[in-house]
Amino acid sequence: MPYLDYEPGHKAPETLAFAVYYAAVCVLTEEQYFMTTNDLTVLQAFMISLALSLHIVNPPFVIRPLELELRRRVWHAIGLLDAQSSLDRATEPMVQPRWLEYNTPANTNDSEIDFHSDKSPLELGGFTDMTFNLVISEAQRVMRCLNFYHTMERPITDMKARQALVVDFQRAAETLVRGCNPKIDAFHWFTVKTAECLTACLQLAALRPLQRDPIFVPPQIKNHGLLKLCVDVLQRTRELSDDRRAAPWRWFQDLWAPWHPLSVAIAELCVCDDLSVLSAYWPVVEHSFRVVALSVADSKEGMLWRPIDKLMKQAQSKRAAILAREIPLQPITSVNSLLNAPNIPDPASPVSSLISHQNQSTSIHGSIPPVDNVTLMNHGPGASRDIWDVIDFGDFGDDLGGTSWSSFAGFLDDLHETDYSILTFG
Repeated sequence: MPYLDYEPGHKAPETLAFAVYYAAVCVLTEEQYFMTTNDLTVLQAFMISLALSLHIVNPPFVIRPLELELRRRVWHAIGLLDAQSSLDRATEPMVQPRWLEYNTPANTNDSEIDFHSDKSPLELGGFTDMTFNLVISEAQRVMRCLNFYHTMERPITDMKARQALVVDFQRAAETLVRGCNPKIDAFHWFTVKTAECLTACLQLAALRPLQRDPIFVPPQIKNHGLLKLCVDVLQRTRELSDDRRAAPWRWFQDLWAPWHPLSVAIAELCVCDDLSVLSAYWPVVEHSFRVVALSVADSKEGMLWRPIDKLMKQAQSKRAAILAREIPLQPITSVNSLLNAPNIPDPASPVSSLISHQNQSTSIHGSIPPVDNVTLMNHGPGASRDIWDVIDFGDFGDDLGGTSWSSFAGFLDDLHETDYSILTFG
């Protein structure tokens, strides 16, 4: 439709239109969901991006610095959507890690890019217009390397090499957010907190990838370190979502349902025989179970949720057996009575304060219950460094049957056994 006296296709009204589109997207709330679609046009857009050589660092034709920067930004945005779709459905991503590694946008402000300049934009120190995007871009690249072996020419299965990937991301993120002022600027604060969450999530992916590989041998993790890490991720994610300062960007955070840390935490509880640990962490995991059920793809009816629900039932049975064994004087009529009435008083028991916490009712969307009397790993901007201190890099050997890895591996098997007969295409 013509605008004022401009001719159709004039650049001025076209620029105005895109500014309006951008403003509209920026003010959308998390209820106005717009990221999920089954439209094949989106897939066509991805194929067009490959045809345009957006994934190639130096394409075989002349490009001005401005256009090169725009191409790199668009390509990393496509990669982000690909990563979200992959994690949303527990499927392999289409974008390969090597396509993202050397094709990175500049860490600069938009004002530094001159339309007519023949020079590449200068990399700036401090917080720029691209700082948040660069943190996310590096995280999605490392995520692919850690989680999906089949997308890589040389899968990274050695645990020390996987650890090095996370440490490198940690250092890169710390460098990028070094100029942030989170006490004054809400977006700076959101960027720092997001970097912390991403570091913890990547640590988890290094230890418990989403795709099984016969070469990968999971390390032993002492002192319930893996459970602590999972709960740390769940708490960080929820606290970030609950904070008012994150409101303008909550739609972005809601794209990433934390079902991975939840499933690993449940797998850990399935083999936990320590009542004090079980009682301390159960409220957080149970609360997260209810919350994540509403945020995963297709909610409770989806294929992603069924293996998680199955794993949770195993953990509930384990918990009921532990409670029945440790507190035999409490009258018990059935397993269900244990699960529905978790607050069993025992003043003489050193874990009574841990159990009593479970009686506090929390709404599904309320703040996540804190972990009492169990010290989570204290960390600065780089997040959970201490997880590496409780890893035994020796092999499990042949005995994996009684470990949490066995429970999680069973979950992965259930996750990838898709019943395609229930899918509809239209």
